[in-house]
Amino acid sequence: MERITDDYDLAVALAHALRDAHAAGNADHERDLAVTLAQTTNVLALTADPDETTAATPTHKNGHPDEALIHQLLHR
Repeated sequence: MERITDDYDLAVALAHALRDAHAAGNADHERDLAVTLAQTTNVLALTADPDETTAATPTHKNGHPDEALIHQLLHR
């Protein structure tokens, strides 16, 4: 396990564990991880600088990922 030093590291670790739980079909663990990840990302959103945030959604209305926006968010 990688060293977790802040809420950003925690969010990444939770996301990886959530993906693993989903792939394993472990619904109970997946649900617990999803709730914890949601709480962690909510804290990150509340502490983010409002001038540096974006209100855009990474998915289109049809449910497909917006690859251009995701690229922009990951490579700022």
